[in-house]
Amino acid sequence: MREAARGIVMDDDGAVALLHVARDNYYKLPGGGIDEGEEPLEAFGRELMEEIGCEAEVLHAMGTILEQRYYWNMTQISHCYVARQVGEKGEPDFTDKERESGFEIVWAKNIDEAIKLLESNDPTPHPEELKRNITFMRLRDLAIAKKAKEILAKAH
Repeated sequence: MREAARGIVMDDDGAVALLHVARDNYYKLPGGGIDEGEEPLEAFGRELMEEIGCEAEVLHAMGTILEQRYYWNMTQISHCYVARQVGEKGEPDFTDKERESGFEIVWAKNIDEAIKLLESNDPTPHPEELKRNITFMRLRDLAIAKKAKEILAKAH
């Protein structure tokens, strides 16, 4: 069982933070695993500082997504949020593995562009294990982004 926190983070202009993994050419939402003793919101804040270098105010808790990854004998629960970036945009604190993978921050101009970038993730050319991982991330992150779009439309 793995718990994670992730979501949509927008700046004041409506741009949406994504991570581009250059080596494997796919996009993902910021977020990651919840450490022992950490609450989901704490983990979300920590992950945002690590991955996109900024703080954010949570506007909406969207609920959870349950992933059953049978081939890894893993269940993952992702706590999902819509948030607004606050303060300055800083620099991420990527791990060595993330730097080797070519992680970089991309600010899509709006939620629609973020959805298009997430839809562009093509697992086809990758080795089988990475193909599975990209497929799961694509489905999960698109579900989060599309639900966030609905929430944001209702808020306006």
